[in-house]
Amino acid sequence: MPVYKKVNKNFFKKWTPEMAYVLGFFAADGTMIKNKRGAHFIEFDITDKEILLKIRKTLGSNHKISVRDRRYARNNRLKLGYRL
Repeated sequence: MPVYKKVNKNFFKKWTPEMAYVLGFFAADGTMIKNKRGAHFIEFDITDKEILLKIRKTLGSNHKISVRDRRYARNNRLKLGYRL
């Protein structure tokens, strides 16, 4: 059974300074993936947790922030991913 998380799906529909910042941050440090089931996800990778927390709050999200395994990522990069 899927676990649904909260996110403002209309966040990118209106141009605001906050939207422009998050969009620029995504262009620099983000990823979009599609899993085997066809669900789309975006992720932000960063080492500064405070910035990631602010982005999560700005997006109206309650998604989990996780730390990637050191074997696969340098500098303990943090990840915030959410389903579109």
